[in-house]
Amino acid sequence: MSWLSMPNSPSEPQSIAAVQATERHLEQIRVLAREARSGLANHKGGESLRAELPETIGGTSGLPDSDLSLIAGLVGDDVLGYGVLRIRDSRAELREIYVTPEARCVGVGTRILETAKELAAVAHCVTLDSFALPGDRHTKNFFEEHDMVTRKLVVQTRL
Repeated sequence: MSWLSMPNSPSEPQSIAAVQATERHLEQIRVLAREARSGLANHKGGESLRAELPETIGGTSGLPDSDLSLIAGLVGDDVLGYGVLRIRDSRAELREIYVTPEARCVGVGTRILETAKELAAVAHCVTLDSFALPGDRHTKNFFEEHDMVTRKLVVQTRL
């Protein structure tokens, strides 16, 4: 059941959008980031990824550094997803994308990805990269449905 059809959701259709996050979105995004990070333990490679991610979104003082853009995925006025985009030189990387499970399959992730592509294009990037954890078919399929293709697999062993 999607968020839009849940019993407590509004009867009027809600607009779905993604925007560059502002201070007013930050607390809701931090809650979602904690939710996303706690779910990483359930995925192969999740603990390694968790170790690479900052403890909190936007650090302790607010929005991210200048090479990062924080994207808020909205249904109406509610932040139900987020993306973290890093732009360096002519390359953009969607470092994080997360949509709360209740709001998946209604277009929030698509809007976040579209906004990331727009921000990357404005910055004159020539590529946008992201990743999916091993076995995370939903994320892999999401990217493939949006014309993103696998170009390399990264492998690792503990020493």
